[in-house]
Amino acid sequence: MPLQQPGEEQPVSDQKTDSPQVIDVSLNKKPKRSKKWLWISLVVILILLLVGVGLWVWLAKPFSKESKGTTSKSSATSSSKPETKKEKTKYAYTGSDGNIWVLDVVTKGKIQVTSDGSQSHYYSVGEFIDSDTFSYEICGDSSCEIWLVDLEQNQFEKSQLKKIPVNTFYEVDPNLNILIYSKYDSGEVTIVDLKSSGSDKKLTFDLGVVGGRGGSSRDCFKLEFSPESSKFFLINTMNLESVKIIIWNINGEKLGEITGKLTAPFWTNNNTILYSNWDEGVFTYDLSKDKSTKLNSNKDWTIVDVSSDRKKISYNIGNNFQMMSGLDGDRNVYTYNIETKEEKLVKTSVLGGVWVGNNYLVGGKTRKCAADDQDQNCSCEVGVECYTAVENTFVVINLQNNTFYEVAK
Repeated sequence: MPLQQPGEEQPVSDQKTDSPQVIDVSLNKKPKRSKKWLWISLVVILILLLVGVGLWVWLAKPFSKESKGTTSKSSATSSSKPETKKEKTKYAYTGSDGNIWVLDVVTKGKIQVTSDGSQSHYYSVGEFIDSDTFSYEICGDSSCEIWLVDLEQNQFEKSQLKKIPVNTFYEVDPNLNILIYSKYDSGEVTIVDLKSSGSDKKLTFDLGVVGGRGGSSRDCFKLEFSPESSKFFLINTMNLESVKIIIWNINGEKLGEITGKLTAPFWTNNNTILYSNWDEGVFTYDLSKDKSTKLNSNKDWTIVDVSSDRKKISYNIGNNFQMMSGLDGDRNVYTYNIETKEEKLVKTSVLGGVWVGNNYLVGGKTRKCAADDQDQNCSCEVGVECYTAVENTFVVINLQNNTFYEVAK
């Protein structure tokens, strides 16, 4: 066997086992660990720490705040889309009992809004400001109160808006910022800022010679805001021979004026007014050009109302006024498309025809007066065939499917 040189390593199998080996287990000599595993451990600990903090924040956060955040996000998303207005389906009226009622023309359901109808005061209903809000007026001997009604399904809330003088017609802008009103026999318009406690603004105009109400369909006392509520017009037919439609902006600056034998004006857009001249026919007036254009020569039209989209009007042919006497003939409801000029007979034996949205009309049912009729509204001349519409029945016309139904007032 060759001799082993000093310091030479031998294979384990060649080592002698005659004497026990001494193993150094001193604590001061630990094996070196890899730096790679150390960094991995630190990263894992950091990740676990961040996950733990995140869970704690999520669990500690109130659910109400999270919901609010979600709602805000949804609102922000929806606000970027054009707002779609809810279609009008409700019609408010003063019933035969003297109270205010609301009819849903789609569901046929009715809601009673007031319950104190009496002879000591009377109610009159204004137009719907939006699909679920309308105004009404309650008048006593010395003053009137304007109230707002907000509908929510079969429930409603009422709030008083303003007190105004008696014998007054008024209008509220859709944003509930401004109220305008005028007395029938005065040449004055009052502008009320509903959001301010400042003084009201008074506008004056020349009413002309007051001849009193004529008791006909030519009577018209009206204030109406433009679709964008930036301006309004007034018509007062106390002087029937020289009527004026005067246009102002909401600051009270006069913008234009139309004169003639005028009645039944409506805004068709923010710069155009449709009106009737009972000597000449139906016209539109362009405010930006200060120019009137004739639509047709139908002098016997009694324009009733304009649709919500302002594309169609409803009208009757002949005088619609009836008080303690009969109509000189039956009445029918027609529609007229302002753009296409298409005329259409909608329903016979109906007086009026108020638009509810763009697809429904509501009118009063007519009936022929008998020769010995005791109804005071059928006090016709002997031998004259006449009709009455002072009945307790509405006719609701659905223009989408050309159907109708009747409902008691």
